[in-house]
Amino acid sequence: MECITFGLDVSKGRADIEIINQSGTRLAGSCGYDDTRTGHDRLSEVLRDLRQRYPAAKVIAGVEATGGYERNWVAFFRREQAQGRSVAIHRLNPLGLKRFLDADLHRKVDDQRAALGIARYLLERKRQAEPNAIPLDGRVVFYRNIRGLIHGRTALVQRYKTLLSSTNPELVQFSHDEVPRWLLLVSVRYPTAAHLARSHGQALADLPHVGSVRAEQLRAAAKTSVAALTDEGSAAAIRLLAEEIIHANERIDALKKQLIAMTEDDPRVKLLDSIPGVAPWTATALALEIGDITRFADVRQLVAWSGLDPREDTSGDGIIKRGISHRGNAHLRTLLVQMARSGKLHNPVITRFIGRKIAEGKKPLVAIVAGAAKVLRIAFAILVSGKPFDPDHETKRAKPAAEAQQKRRIATRAKVTETPEPDLTAPVSAVEARKRRRATTNNATASKRPKCEVKPQEGAPATVATAVLPTAP
Repeated sequence: MECITFGLDVSKGRADIEIINQSGTRLAGSCGYDDTRTGHDRLSEVLRDLRQRYPAAKVIAGVEATGGYERNWVAFFRREQAQGRSVAIHRLNPLGLKRFLDADLHRKVDDQRAALGIARYLLERKRQAEPNAIPLDGRVVFYRNIRGLIHGRTALVQRYKTLLSSTNPELVQFSHDEVPRWLLLVSVRYPTAAHLARSHGQALADLPHVGSVRAEQLRAAAKTSVAALTDEGSAAAIRLLAEEIIHANERIDALKKQLIAMTEDDPRVKLLDSIPGVAPWTATALALEIGDITRFADVRQLVAWSGLDPREDTSGDGIIKRGISHRGNAHLRTLLVQMARSGKLHNPVITRFIGRKIAEGKKPLVAIVAGAAKVLRIAFAILVSGKPFDPDHETKRAKPAAEAQQKRRIATRAKVTETPEPDLTAPVSAVEARKRRRATTNNATASKRPKCEVKPQEGAPATVATAVLPTAP
């Protein structure tokens, strides 16, 4: 037997496992296993028995990424590897797996058939592939929980802003970007415009970052407010939201410091922290979002995984540019856009890059998104090379790149090849026909121009090439 695959369809507390050989024959041991010590021991016995019966067979196991339920099974196969039982474990992308399974148009959907589909997928797609590293890092889990709290706080802030426009609309002008702490404290103490209008001037001025001047301005505006909600129910609601946001801010700040302390010795975080405008939390979040950089073959894969790759559809004569793809990791994409905004102010490389995009006619937001992709490319180069950020890297690289380009240009000139004339009688579209007629006219004009010999630039090989002189206007 050449190959044995284990397809695991994982659910809460159990896994349906199908085991097949290279011919697709179902093997003994294909059944359900509980995510307990007893269930793991049963599966270990099955794996040990297969190893004894087929010592030369390649064993491959695959589990779909389910958001956490698959971790115990990944750890199980790692323990088997540590005990000398050779088995390759793959954590599979749910979307790619779904598209493979959708090819079976008559497939009955249940856990057993899903596990069998995973086993078949491994046999056809992963038989010769090396498995990527599957990190089981508790810091990533901790980070994702903090990220969840941040998203929850964002929802609270949106609800607060919506209610603020009805309880004290004159304060909305102070919450366009972020809600400052002093505004939240004002909402706790004086939740509606009616409460604020009756406030004591000194008590309001004593709140942090309010002061006597702002206190008088707030009280004066509240006395002429157009607020629709001034009852006690609305006051209790806005006070509750403000208190929840204050508590969430304090909690998230404490958790961020805790995670930063956990990752202070991580070399990835130290490298990313060398980028100007990147704070310790941003460097930590970026490192944990990207994970193991070696799982990306090149920077284009990483950019595509973040959803910042430009999407361009070509069909017939038309080219439709749809902006970025928005696929992949939305959390990473949001983080990179924030880094681009900060880099525009603090990182000269990003400042110049965004400035060039705007000078080319790009809209400011489009230039910021392009800057986010630039930040990601810088991060990739830093993580791969293991060298901190160098603001002069592009300048140092420019001269060798220019010399290499000049050599390629000279070599291209030396090897002049004739371009076949376009066929004007082909049954193409009107747009394509016009392109071909223009190309034919341009070729005929170029062939009548006088030629001269030019010398290559200094430092290039002494190769003589021909150049076309422009005709007189």
